[in-house]
Amino acid sequence: MQRYEQSVKIKKIAMVAVILILGIAALLPLAGGSESTENVWDKIALIRGNTTSLSGGEYLAIKTKNSWVGIIYGSEENPQNVKIVAEMERYAGGVKIYDLNGNLKEKKILKYKVFLGQSFKYIGEVANINESKSLEKYVPLKGSWHISDVLITNISSNKTRIDFTLYMENIPYRYVNSNETSGDGRVNRIALHFHITVQLQERKIREFPWYSYNPEGGVAMDKRKNYTGQVVTFQIKYDKEIDGWDYSNESSKLVVMNDLFWGTSGRDKVMRFITNRYGGCRAMVGKHAYDNTTLPHHPIFFPHSGRIEFTEVGQWQRIGRFRWESNVTVDNETRKAYYQIIGGEHMVGWFNHRAFSLTVLNGALIYPIGNSIFQDPSIEVSEFYINFKLPTLPTASISMLGLVTAFLVIGVIWIYRFKK
Repeated sequence: MQRYEQSVKIKKIAMVAVILILGIAALLPLAGGSESTENVWDKIALIRGNTTSLSGGEYLAIKTKNSWVGIIYGSEENPQNVKIVAEMERYAGGVKIYDLNGNLKEKKILKYKVFLGQSFKYIGEVANINESKSLEKYVPLKGSWHISDVLITNISSNKTRIDFTLYMENIPYRYVNSNETSGDGRVNRIALHFHITVQLQERKIREFPWYSYNPEGGVAMDKRKNYTGQVVTFQIKYDKEIDGWDYSNESSKLVVMNDLFWGTSGRDKVMRFITNRYGGCRAMVGKHAYDNTTLPHHPIFFPHSGRIEFTEVGQWQRIGRFRWESNVTVDNETRKAYYQIIGGEHMVGWFNHRAFSLTVLNGALIYPIGNSIFQDPSIEVSEFYINFKLPTLPTASISMLGLVTAFLVIGVIWIYRFKK
């Protein structure tokens, strides 16, 4: 009877060991790396409404947890220009905070908001753009815009495209150097065909800066570290359609005047730290960098395709990019278009109840004459999702843990038998 009870106890202990080992084995697939199966719509939502920010208007936007990317446009109640607007949350780095005794108190991620966008001001006819630069007439783009149906195309689980058109029709000219009425005195149609592609990707974030702070020594660079995270990228392409412009002479060109603007906003302490160490966000135009302390002093002409890149504070990541192609379709033929930066300015803008200190580049897209003009510049921005938590145990660690547990259980059995 005693041997029977001993055998039963040993079998129970062995069963516990088997259950523990099987439970640990079940964790092994969870520890290895796996490709994200998240749908892009788990990160974004399409919203529509109206706003009082940036002079107000209607909007169509894509919203994430911490960002807002959209198009603001005028209505009958509030005629306004069309603006492409992106407000993104960014990371300036991490900071380790130590006390006077050198003990680590806490770690913080320095977050701030960055603002990037483009505003369309007017379309004008210039008689000779290289010499006299005489503006004959123009059409202001501040008005009541109509919006088409919105088409959503899910390209894959992690990529989608949103297409819609903003347009005005029969817009009267405003004359500058001539009192003559050209044609019927108005342009037939001006439209912006938007194609917004949103994609969710896995990405390695390199050279993320970590700082250390102690009350006596202040702030110092500690190290740079790589992280694996997700990024939601937004590419906003827009085809400009200018149909039925009545030209004053054959040497004319059309210019689409626009402003590119960017800036930052955040908590006072964080922004002071950022600006003291780095200044602000920068725009890289060729080999020149412009920020809130520098502006172009003379026009910059781009005779071919190009791009302007916007880097965040610390310049360790790009926050956005404005890109254009030199090829443009005019009356179904491929012609050449150009871009020119005319000047710049500083301003303060309000968006979502936050004030942004903005730097503005005044620019012009320049087109040859034609009855129908199409071109598709683009603005690209991105939002990161980085996991700053400590990493989970890797597969090898869990396997070792399983072996140790198994040996412990077997040891318990033998000790139990030895004592008996």
